[in-house]
Amino acid sequence: MDSNRYRFLFTIVVALFTILLTYRFLGPDRFYSIVGKIESEILLISGLTTVNTGTPDSPIITDPDITLNPLGRIGLGAYIFGLFDETKVSEIDKYQNLIGHRLQFVLLFRAWDDFDKEFPSALLNELDKRDIVPIVTWEPWKRDFKNPTLIDTKYSLEAISVGLHDEYIREWARASRAFGSLYILRFGHEQSTFPGEQSWYPWQGRPEAYVKAYQRIVDIFREEGALNVRYMWNPVMFWPDTTLRYYPGDTYVDYLGLTVLNHGADGNPSDRRWKRCDEQYIKQYSVIRSIDRPVIVVEFGSTERGGLKDEWISECIRMMQDNPRLVGIITLENKSDPTHPGINWSVNSSYNSLKAFKEAVSIPLFK
Repeated sequence: MDSNRYRFLFTIVVALFTILLTYRFLGPDRFYSIVGKIESEILLISGLTTVNTGTPDSPIITDPDITLNPLGRIGLGAYIFGLFDETKVSEIDKYQNLIGHRLQFVLLFRAWDDFDKEFPSALLNELDKRDIVPIVTWEPWKRDFKNPTLIDTKYSLEAISVGLHDEYIREWARASRAFGSLYILRFGHEQSTFPGEQSWYPWQGRPEAYVKAYQRIVDIFREEGALNVRYMWNPVMFWPDTTLRYYPGDTYVDYLGLTVLNHGADGNPSDRRWKRCDEQYIKQYSVIRSIDRPVIVVEFGSTERGGLKDEWISECIRMMQDNPRLVGIITLENKSDPTHPGINWSVNSSYNSLKAFKEAVSIPLFK
């Protein structure tokens, strides 16, 4: 047996032993931190990667010719279910006609190991023709809503941070540069659960690993000259003491994303209650208000069950329009949530809901 193979097998044994001790005596947060370091060492020794795992300081790179809403104006957007490619762009026109308002944003989701993993050039070009800014949610997994917290080591944050997916990231960066127009990249959203806990996504619960992966992606995009891309950090900010541990830093964040979803009576068994807008929007915003970045409510919606959705919509938009840093509100036009099938998030879930939304956004503040 050659020395390299011996070292590799020995490292595996040591790694397994360390993992058991770490989880038993140090708890889950330190457990995931040490797992990431051990995984990196194994990959380097095995010869699968020889990249530098450190992240260099990056200058703030901006393109002065690209602007979004000036502060004080709010653009509307939507996630439209089924809009996976350019063949469905007519659904955007239908929705704009429904609400009597043009869209400035369209929210998209793309998974690293699923049918939609390739850069959506044709779809983004169609959106650009309509003067719509895409917000692309980039998810490092193969979608598995039946077992959403299972960590696939192939697409783990640690694998990203040591460079195992650099070529895939560079392909997206080059395609982004070729696209040329402004879009916002939202990597690994809602990551900031309590350290050590994966509640509904596999990239949750590991602050150090998340920051390293996020920064590596941004660095690669900048190296490839994708200056038309802006970057959104979208945590779940109900844990003030831990949320900011996930913040990648001012150099790496252009927009702050908020998730404001009222699950009401359709929520998890431990939390089935109607939530006022201030419990979610105000509570979350207070955690990150010290970060000097514009804000987009990137997922906005409510169930009909447990309260009055029309009043909730009206109340929320009244609260949000008082925030001078808010530049966008994006509704979820999804009639069945994959993790909560009973919830119809759409503003068109009822006559009263749609009426309340149209009235709320009829004022000049909304573009």
